[in-house]
Amino acid sequence: MTCDFQFLGHTGNQLTPSDKAALRCSLPLLAHEHKADVQFWGKVFGTSGDYLVTQVNKEDMLAPTSSLYSIDGGVQWHLLPTIDDETIELCRLIKGDLRGDPAYGYEIKGFTIKESERLIAFITLCDRHCAVVPRGAFQKGEDGKVRVNPAFMGISIQKAGKLSSYLHRRHLDTEKLSSVHREHLDSSIDCMPSIYADIPQGVWRLAKDDMLGAVFGSNLRFKGSVWYHKPNTPIHGYYYFGDGQENTDLAFML
Repeated sequence: MTCDFQFLGHTGNQLTPSDKAALRCSLPLLAHEHKADVQFWGKVFGTSGDYLVTQVNKEDMLAPTSSLYSIDGGVQWHLLPTIDDETIELCRLIKGDLRGDPAYGYEIKGFTIKESERLIAFITLCDRHCAVVPRGAFQKGEDGKVRVNPAFMGISIQKAGKLSSYLHRRHLDTEKLSSVHREHLDSSIDCMPSIYADIPQGVWRLAKDDMLGAVFGSNLRFKGSVWYHKPNTPIHGYYYFGDGQENTDLAFML
């Protein structure tokens, strides 16, 4: 799941050479510190500074992740707070660019929201809608945990260009499915919802890069969020480059 830097240019943004060097050093150290896989999540731009973000994966790939940020180019890392859904909704009311100062306070509806809370709120929402994996990349075990599938060797080229071949990295609510639909699911790998049925229709854009031999998916609601998969290989991942705000003009783009 660790992001491969060669696939990061699809948004038109790239990491600086110093960012890449710092991440190559930091990711193994963070993985050792947290005793877990740590992946590059993305870069959020602020008016006075930018946030590099990484995430710590649990053994269960659908368990909540821990997110860390760096404001010094990937040298020092700090754990972002956990917040509840009410705070996330308050953060969604805040408009304008982030500053790049995690301690900065926003006044909203009588509450003071720190920018670190606003940042994790956006990361949580973005992951809920845009953290995507190829079907079969994860597998549910008998203990109920969802782990990386070691037998996954990629989606075929023919299926790689179809939205139905990709799943959200979150639990599937089977109670909302018809009995006929449930009968056709493979419970070990179809334990996550397909992006095919995402609303509004057209929120996803697929593109193929022949140079890299990969398929990319971008989300219009969270512009700057991209997932990728190289067909017939286990290579896949996702990342974000942007201003940390939802696209409020989505309705006019569809």
